[in-house]
Amino acid sequence: MNPGCGRASAFFLVTLLVVGLVGVVSVAQTGTSRAIQNVSPASGPTGTAITITGSGFGAVQGPSTVTLSGASATPTSWSNTKIVVPVPHQAPTGPIVVKVGSMSSNGALFKVTP
Repeated sequence: MNPGCGRASAFFLVTLLVVGLVGVVSVAQTGTSRAIQNVSPASGPTGTAITITGSGFGAVQGPSTVTLSGASATPTSWSNTKIVVPVPHQAPTGPIVVKVGSMSSNGALFKVTP
């Protein structure tokens, strides 16, 4: 019996397990959902600062977007759990949606007032 053979087999098994675990973690991270939990205030005129709280927005904005009834809004602050964005000019009442990569959040209703 070769004494080095057992160590090589054990090394291979440990490596295989670690690679398998890394693959599982990677799959779990790509499935992260974007969820709006609250929008405050729930209504206001153009220019009102809306605070969107939730999860899965990402630490930095990068190419991610926020829309209000399809109108693009430009955030002034962004974190994984909180975004601050003013109501865009001429945006109608409707859902606020955060899009990160190809995944969009649920829509949260915001009422635009005169």
